[in-house]
Amino acid sequence: MSKLLNPFAIFLAASLWLLTACTSAVTPSNATPTAEPSVTASQTLEPTKASRPTITPYPTRRPTVTLGPTRAPTTASTSTHTPTPNLTPSPTFDVRTIVTVTPGMPAECPTVDSTTVADKAAFQSAWGQTPASVFGEFILNFLNNGGSQDEVLRVLDSLFHFADTSHLWFAQDLTGDGVDELVVLQFHLFVFKCDQGLYRQVGLEFAEWQAKIINSSDLNGNGIPELAIYFGSSCGFNLCGALFLYEWDGTGFSSQIENDPLYDGDDAARMDASFETSFRDTNGDGTIDILLDGDIPIWEIYAAGLPWRRRFDTYMWNGENFVLARTEYATPEYRFQAVQDGDRYFKMSEYDRALSMYQDTIFSDKLDWWSEALQLELSWLAFNGNSNAPTPIPQNYAEYFQLSAYARFRILLIHLIRGFDSDAQIVYNNLVAQYPPGNPGYPYVEMATAFWNEYQSSQDIGLACVQAVAYAAAHPEILSPLGNVDGENWHGIQSLDYEPGDVCPVKR
Repeated sequence: MSKLLNPFAIFLAASLWLLTACTSAVTPSNATPTAEPSVTASQTLEPTKASRPTITPYPTRRPTVTLGPTRAPTTASTSTHTPTPNLTPSPTFDVRTIVTVTPGMPAECPTVDSTTVADKAAFQSAWGQTPASVFGEFILNFLNNGGSQDEVLRVLDSLFHFADTSHLWFAQDLTGDGVDELVVLQFHLFVFKCDQGLYRQVGLEFAEWQAKIINSSDLNGNGIPELAIYFGSSCGFNLCGALFLYEWDGTGFSSQIENDPLYDGDDAARMDASFETSFRDTNGDGTIDILLDGDIPIWEIYAAGLPWRRRFDTYMWNGENFVLARTEYATPEYRFQAVQDGDRYFKMSEYDRALSMYQDTIFSDKLDWWSEALQLELSWLAFNGNSNAPTPIPQNYAEYFQLSAYARFRILLIHLIRGFDSDAQIVYNNLVAQYPPGNPGYPYVEMATAFWNEYQSSQDIGLACVQAVAYAAAHPEILSPLGNVDGENWHGIQSLDYEPGDVCPVKR
């Protein structure tokens, strides 16, 4: 028998026909969202796939990083890589508020003895000493006894002539006094600065073997360059990535990144995987933004955190620090991911993009189903290879109705925010008609009804949201299909965590 004749497909075809009939009203001509797509009979496929998702092989590539320094870098990297989806300009920082640092008096350095030649064997021996600070003291003594910065760079290059060392040592003015500092990265960040006729160390200590200085230009426009340091293995063998950013503050180097709240610990831009880094002004505010393009992790992080997508983070200058301004992910594979992307864009008031994600949730036959049992199965397969696979699990048919009903509620909310009350009425009527009592999506109808009744009375979206949130608090089971709840992680590490207040986040 044809797939279109089974009861689920008949219900879905009727649902899509009814919503399609209202398309011109749901998205009025004076609105900007893309119209909901029309659906023909040949397109009314079951929203789930008959086969389990293909397991993505463990990724093995290491990060490709946009390197900044050569010997004395002065400009930011201008990588042409653009994440997908493309970044939409965020509110701009007022560049007029930047306080440019007044150049200080030129520092006094020791007199260079041009006859002083570095002992290569001595440098090589000092390099391998423990602790790493021994090497810093060795360079410091060499500089304060007539050795030049160029000679240090020459001998270090000769020791590692087989590798690109431009991201490990160079000379550049990092303090704004017109005199170059010598920068050497080797477990420690050694920065040798002239001060009253002698060199002194003003660097930082790192316990990291795979660190690179990937940029040393002025990103925030205050006249002082920042040092961007990438750690390619900050989570050990799982190739987690971290980016630190430091700027001279008059006495030492202080962090210029506000820690991503998802990660505890030191101030750094972090991901659960290695990532590529590029630097450019994405919104025309006159400051350089930091763009991270994340891969997916390997080994136990990969298996335990399924499902994964490439992640794109943008850090922007807010006047005090570089902060995480937005996070985006690659094209959704699962229906719950489309819902979450819609909720992310909704939170950023990017309603066109949110509407597009909610429409995909309702209409797309390319999005797959998800369940806790599927996550456990895929995790088992990832840990054990694809041999001796467990018994296939039943498909989660209820999820489509739950997520599509929720998506319709969020479309209703977008129309009300934009002032299209009559279109919101059509969406609400359609929601009630599509998900009768007994349907897995009916609890979301009850939530929408609590919202709608209050809105009809008060004409206040914030008050109406209070009713929707109260319903979610009394029926917390409606949150589980959306994402992680109460510490559960069966939607994966990248999933949003949902609380009752997230279903209707408009405040009074």
